[in-house]
Amino acid sequence: MSEQTRISSLKNILIVTKNWLGDAVCITPAVASIRSAYPDAAITVLAHPRCAAVFTGHPAVARVFTFAERRGPAAPADLFSLWRKLVRGGYDAVFLFHRSRSKAVVAALAGIPHRIGYDTKGRGIFLTRRVPQPARQMHMIDYHLALLAACGIPPARRYPQFFMSAADRSRAREILAESGLRPQDRYAVINPGGNWDRKRWPAICFAQTADRVARERGVKIVITGGEKDGELARLIAGSMKTAPCIAAGRTTLKTLGAVLERALFYIGNDSGPTHIAAALRVPLVALFGPTSPELTGPAGAGRIVTVRKDVGCAVPCYAAVCPAPRCMEAVTVDDVCAQVGRILDGGTE
Repeated sequence: MSEQTRISSLKNILIVTKNWLGDAVCITPAVASIRSAYPDAAITVLAHPRCAAVFTGHPAVARVFTFAERRGPAAPADLFSLWRKLVRGGYDAVFLFHRSRSKAVVAALAGIPHRIGYDTKGRGIFLTRRVPQPARQMHMIDYHLALLAACGIPPARRYPQFFMSAADRSRAREILAESGLRPQDRYAVINPGGNWDRKRWPAICFAQTADRVARERGVKIVITGGEKDGELARLIAGSMKTAPCIAAGRTTLKTLGAVLERALFYIGNDSGPTHIAAALRVPLVALFGPTSPELTGPAGAGRIVTVRKDVGCAVPCYAAVCPAPRCMEAVTVDDVCAQVGRILDGGTE
């Protein structure tokens, strides 16, 4: 069987996703492509708990179950529990988008006949379709789709998707109202968080930008984020001249999506919510420093601008500690406000 030959007659498919929110959102084009290739198959997604909402409500997905592998002494028990779930699932194929070696081992021990993944981290022996790493770097969406192309599965779409229910939208309206936003108010969202501190634009820059766009665009400001971003949201609010609505820590991922989809525009760092905003076609400005927009930038059919200043460092940079995080500090309020004008007035994508 050649690398381009599609596996036939799959009826029960497992998709193993990645552990970070933005990465999970960027797997949704691959999910749609697998569904297109196997329209009659039942598709189950294995996701980290923080990412499960990306796939719940997805029309291609029949079931989502979560798994978060612990390290240390608890790891064997976790993997045994996962093995039992995979055996009971009776899957005939698994697409391993996560690079984890342990998940490939468990899939093999569970007897899943077709195990597809990139041949990395010494896990090729546990795969039945070992796909070599692409010769060139590419955006992570294309990286996921290239894995499928090696299995004869063409892309059904390139842009991510994110789905909400009527109940999610209703709850989002309640959160906004409780935060002081009236139904007739136009608003912009700023999302100042990020899973590493070094990916975060300074709080004072967010505050100054929020004040300026509120004044120039006649919009209210809504600050979003997770529970851990509450203190940051309050710091930004305390530095602003206008009073924002703080929704940070009050939304689920689904209600966050419902807040985002009604926004006039969005400003955020390289983070999961930025990818959700892009999936929902919200006009957005994304701020990049130690990561590369060419590899992990937001993608969608809406108006998207990324801002990054070259300060002479190698990008992407995965240094655990940076004594001088110049890359984010080099981005100015003027830079961001100019790009807001570009997405609202210039019609760029």
